Amino acid sequence: MVVLISKTLRFGERILTNMSNMNHIRNSIKSKIKLIIVGVIGFFIAVGMLGYFYQNSQKSRADAIAIDFKFSQTSLTFTPEEPTQKLDINIFGTKKISGATVLVSYPKDILKLESIEKPEICNSLRETFKAVVDEPTGTIAITKILPSGNDADLPPAAGQPYFCFAQLIFSGVSSTSTEARTGKIVFIDGPVSTSQWEVVGPEGEYAPNYTGQEVAVTVTGQNFPTVTPSPTSNPNITNTPTPSPTIVATLTPTPTSNPNITNTPTPSPTIVATLTPIPTGFIDAKVNYRIKFQGITGKPKNANSVDVKLGIYRADGEQIDSRTVTFTPQTDGAWVADTEYKNIPNTDYFVTIKGPKHLQKKICEINPIETVSGTYRCKDEKINLKAGNNTLDFTDIYMLAGDLPLQNGIVDAVDIIYIRSNFGSQIAEVTARGDLNYDGIVDSQDYGIIISALSFKYDEVE
Repeated sequence: MVVLISKTLRFGERILTNMSNMNHIRNSIKSKIKLIIVGVIGFFIAVGMLGYFYQNSQKSRADAIAIDFKFSQTSLTFTPEEPTQKLDINIFGTKKISGATVLVSYPKDILKLESIEKPEICNSLRETFKAVVDEPTGTIAITKILPSGNDADLPPAAGQPYFCFAQLIFSGVSSTSTEARTGKIVFIDGPVSTSQWEVVGPEGEYAPNYTGQEVAVTVTGQNFPTVTPSPTSNPNITNTPTPSPTIVATLTPTPTSNPNITNTPTPSPTIVATLTPIPTGFIDAKVNYRIKFQGITGKPKNANSVDVKLGIYRADGEQIDSRTVTFTPQTDGAWVADTEYKNIPNTDYFVTIKGPKHLQKKICEINPIETVSGTYRCKDEKINLKAGNNTLDFTDIYMLAGDLPLQNGIVDAVDIIYIRSNFGSQIAEVTARGDLNYDGIVDSQDYGIIISALSFKYDEVE
């Protein structure tokens, strides 16, 4: 009986042990299933997040709209009989284009770039044209834009598959070798000088596509004629001939000899010249400057002060002083600053003023006036600074805006493209450059301002 009870107890223990092991196995399986489920959920969440970020990264690049750039030919051959060849750069796509910067490389050892033309076929972006040619490296940067506020005016035209951007004219380079020389004209990533690829339109910035585009170049023969390009006239410069000086000579007649008269030496003539006296002496002058910037009629909400470059020059063009002065805005749209000049000559002056995003203005009146913005021109008047306090009120003329930092003295395609391609931006680094009326946003008002300044476009120099 005792043996039977002992066996029964051991059997019961084995059953309990097996049940405990089964529970442990069951719990282990449940734990592993949970880990698998969590891992699967995490995987799908990660995939979803990657897809979300990928889609949004593509949208941030104007929905990845690609604009194709192609050469009009795939090969060019130069001979002494046909020393020059033309090559068009064409832009393909249906999206409207406001402007573009294109970078090209050519084999400088066998080709010379004669000119960059804009014939009628390439006039779709004709309004502003800028080119940087780096002959030592054989690279070119071309920027063209169409400054139109009407998107319908922008190329390409309806139903047009492409339009001509620019035409390059090359000539062969002479060589002592009798063998044919070869090379390639290609689009390059850049940069060229400070220029980068850029394509912009009403929808924003596009992605330029120029992969695989190249032109095979063959130059045969040795002696190529020198091509003399026709000079390009600048409509903004009027050539004034330098008048020849008028020489007045006084002749003394030769006296007739008379033996009865003792010759008396003729005295040398006395020359009397009337000279305009040059003012002498030096003064200390305090000057209150008052200026107005184009497009600003009241106190702007996004600028408490700006730095302006001031220069004062004698009437003969000699620079007396140059400095940067901080101007503060007023409720009437004027900007004012006080400065002091120590020990300057007591003479007549003219003044140059250049704002941080503006063309330089040359002024030679205390109270200049213009009826149309930008039309005032310094003529014969002169500014006379007196010792003590002076006020130079330039608020009846406007400092034209559009020469954006980094300034180069001209309103050009780079400036216009920057504003057009940043419409709607309120990012601080963008408005610091492209917000011309200091209202905190780059928009159509800034675009209108810079287009108006394009009619004048250059700094007025000393």
